[in-house]
Amino acid sequence: MFEPGVGNNRIKRPMRALEEGKFVEISWTDALREVGFQLSKYARDDPEMLGFIGGEIVSNESAYLFQKLARLLGTNNVDTTASLSHGVSIRAVLEMDAWGHWATFTDIDGADLIIVWGADLAGNYPVLLGRIARARERGARVILVDPVTGRTSKFADFHLRPLPGTDVFLALSIMNHLIKTDERFGAVLPEDVLRLVSRFPPSYGEELTGIQERVIDAVAQEILRSSRGIILWGSGVTMNENGASCVRTLITLTFISGMKFLPISRYGNSQGVLDMGLIPDLLPGYTPCGERGDFQKAWLVEGLNPNPGKSLAEMLNGGIDVFYILGADLTRHIPGAIDTLRNAEFVILQDSFMTETAKFADIILPSALLYEEGGSTTNFERRVLWCGKAKRPPGEARGAVSILGEIGKAMNLPSFGYTFPEEVLREISLLIPEYPGPRKLVGIPEGVLLERPPGAKRRFASVIPSRPPEGEILLIRGHSGRFMPGLLAGRMGETDTALISPEDASRLGVSSGDKIAIEVGDNKIVVRAKISNRTLKGVVVVHWDLVRAALSLGPLRNFLVSKACPCRIRRDEM
Repeated sequence: MFEPGVGNNRIKRPMRALEEGKFVEISWTDALREVGFQLSKYARDDPEMLGFIGGEIVSNESAYLFQKLARLLGTNNVDTTASLSHGVSIRAVLEMDAWGHWATFTDIDGADLIIVWGADLAGNYPVLLGRIARARERGARVILVDPVTGRTSKFADFHLRPLPGTDVFLALSIMNHLIKTDERFGAVLPEDVLRLVSRFPPSYGEELTGIQERVIDAVAQEILRSSRGIILWGSGVTMNENGASCVRTLITLTFISGMKFLPISRYGNSQGVLDMGLIPDLLPGYTPCGERGDFQKAWLVEGLNPNPGKSLAEMLNGGIDVFYILGADLTRHIPGAIDTLRNAEFVILQDSFMTETAKFADIILPSALLYEEGGSTTNFERRVLWCGKAKRPPGEARGAVSILGEIGKAMNLPSFGYTFPEEVLREISLLIPEYPGPRKLVGIPEGVLLERPPGAKRRFASVIPSRPPEGEILLIRGHSGRFMPGLLAGRMGETDTALISPEDASRLGVSSGDKIAIEVGDNKIVVRAKISNRTLKGVVVVHWDLVRAALSLGPLRNFLVSKACPCRIRRDEM
């Protein structure tokens, strides 16, 4: 009998739940039979009761097979945790047909202006930061936009610290200055976008963001002087109430200024799983579900479901009886998922580790890691990289492609006879022409940079920002996964410590080490204060691990929409 605990404990054999959190080992034959029975039953009776959720560290090949399995069973209820962050950027790029402005790492090397927006490069992307530092040594100007100071600040010529949730207004104010300085910038904008930009002069931007008007003007002047500029943005932009609007605004800024952009994904294969079609309304290669003809031919079926499926949030809000979770620790990222999984009829978990989510599974399928199976991933530069098999998985764990292939064959699904990742990659390359096949990728250390989709025509999108949070703000950092534990802990001291400004500490009458209470709606977080100039007045910074344990997220807040939310900070008198 096994009980999943916290830690990276490998799963070595298939298991069946006896009760919540307690398991007994079973054979692969029994595990696959039970999985096949449950999926077949619902596919026959009501496939819309099936939900497929994938993580961001699985290979392209396993992600592709995962969504193919779902769609052959009749449902488009397929999504990924990547939709919470990197998917916001991809949606905007698709909407605006902005692939032509997507940058590469080589563009960073030759840039004369680099704007890093909402990304902790020193903590999460040190190799990328090193590349930017070398570009700065060659003369590039570096601008950092982040409310919190840290090691990345040392590499910036300007550090703008906007109030959390106001990034979109800062971007609009920068564009306002550009348009007023040179009317040619405004001439390319549609009337609705131009009217919006005109409402946010730098003086109003200062009022909303806290960034001085002269600093906004100075950043705009840097953009005007630049001829090879690039904007990189991270989850500080996308995981925000105004995330989609801010991404559209930043893309618009690159359109009118001639800059390029590079969205930074949180995890190793966030880009790849989205390319592979872990999206409820898009097939692999971002093909709309209604345009399914090529996939029906390749998959030897007719009548693939043309209707969009449920998103991750919609699936977790109810209406799904059977969940199949592939490499995603849902309950760590999404506390509200606990009740959903607990109330589901059947939960299949295919993973390599006994995660927190494993506690709620009915069947656990032990999956090999990438280097134990082989396969490809796609980084946020959109470079496809092949990882060869380096060792055998432990125990009876099997490759993800092998597991999914066995399930498909056991259910007599057409065109599902896969054994090796290379076979799946070949099929991917046929349906997504820009993706390389095995002959062009396997054994190529530098991988293959995907070509930009042909015929891209820039489209401007409407931007409808909502008002930023008012009053005191809770800023959540370190929204980490199992392979990046305690991202902020080493820099904040401990995960039960909150950064508060000296001004707020003086107002509350607290010293470092004293307990403060942070009230968010009806919820309260009690935490030790750490006084620091790294945060702004009125902004308290708390680690995600503490927030997820303290806040009860309602049905419509099933996942972390925003890293910033209004709160009330007071001295804890208990």
